[in-house]
Amino acid sequence: MEEIKTTREELPQLLARLREEHRTDERHEPIGIITRDTIVNSEISKFPKRYQDASFEAYEFYGTVEQQERQRRLVQFLQEGKSVVMYGNNGTGKTMLAFSSIRDKIVKGMSTRYVSLLDVIDEIKDTFSTGVSPLRIVEKYIGYDYLVIDEMDKSYGTPTEFINIFRILNGRYMDKKPTVLITNASKDDVISIVGRSSYERIVEDGTAVNMNWDSYRRPGNKS
Repeated sequence: MEEIKTTREELPQLLARLREEHRTDERHEPIGIITRDTIVNSEISKFPKRYQDASFEAYEFYGTVEQQERQRRLVQFLQEGKSVVMYGNNGTGKTMLAFSSIRDKIVKGMSTRYVSLLDVIDEIKDTFSTGVSPLRIVEKYIGYDYLVIDEMDKSYGTPTEFINIFRILNGRYMDKKPTVLITNASKDDVISIVGRSSYERIVEDGTAVNMNWDSYRRPGNKS
């Protein structure tokens, strides 16, 4: 899945591109006004097509009373920008809620990133052959105001990646920046990948939710 990123460092280039796109014609007539909505819409347009309409308002609660209560609590934590671990069954709305939360943070002017764990690991591995310090990649992921890491159950399981994942999560914890982890596996699998201390630091500032309700994708549920 395509990475989603917005950073303050890229804002000048983004504004320059948007200004160029908003020129009315070749006669260099006045440039259109670049509004905050223009920037927000530009960033949301980078979402995968499946999730471009994702929003908290579009999320429909379903399942048992207890499951719906957990869903409401989860949405509340995401809206408040707290750290969250979403784990459990396939098709239960984890990625949809992730992009809903990213949309919400973009609107609030925060720098965001959606990425898979394997992409983070591979990006760090690439530095081994380029002479670039892997700490530069670690610092980049610490720097985002809001970070979502998906597919947490897919990793190579090496000691090096464990250390670098710890560095990212610990750095964000120390800077009080929210991190969202997503997996279709169990809570124990997440703990084995990130370590118990990292896991506990995430849920200390937020929550972990077992999304064990029926799939959205099944007949009779949300399509």
